[in-house]
Amino acid sequence: MKIALIPEGGVLITNLIYKNGHTPLQMYNMSPEKAREKDPYDEEVIDYDSELYNLNGSKVQKGNKYVGTEVPSGIKGRLTLADHIIQKAEAAIILGRAPKERTKMYDRLNSTILLYGGIGAGNFPKFLAYQLRKKNIPRLEMAYPTNRHELIRIFERTNNFLQNLEKYPKNYVSNDDHITTDGTPYKEKIAVEELKKIIKDIQ
Repeated sequence: MKIALIPEGGVLITNLIYKNGHTPLQMYNMSPEKAREKDPYDEEVIDYDSELYNLNGSKVQKGNKYVGTEVPSGIKGRLTLADHIIQKAEAAIILGRAPKERTKMYDRLNSTILLYGGIGAGNFPKFLAYQLRKKNIPRLEMAYPTNRHELIRIFERTNNFLQNLEKYPKNYVSNDDHITTDGTPYKEKIAVEELKKIIKDIQ
């Protein structure tokens, strides 16, 4: 099956998708087969068969159908590159946004390579996740790991999801971490009266 991954390009989860017999959908993609066939002495690394390089004419405006005119052109451009992901996705794996206040397990480079890939930034993952959630496809949504145990758990949950994917109904959703569109776990808001009581107690 064709799997959309947010954020796309993370090496570890991408490899799990391949190992379980599925195909990750990415804006820029070079399959393991193409990588193996590539001449190691050839400095040409561009895969001209990918969506990134075969867009022309009206194709460059594909992203406009997903958002309004007020959305920045950078978001529209990335949605154009992700159009085939939205259209072809048969399942989705969504990894939440990294918390600002966290103990980092890896430096920025390794964290990017292992989990987050290198394409897309800012609000783009939110727009892509929103479009995928509108589709009737199985989804696995997980919070960003903040320690070794959570990282291992992500691999276990991803493997389990991929191995049982064909058994799930089309509307299957696993979101035990309660990830919101913002990419963070849902936090229950405090009622106004409760807030007043807290302030009164402090005073």
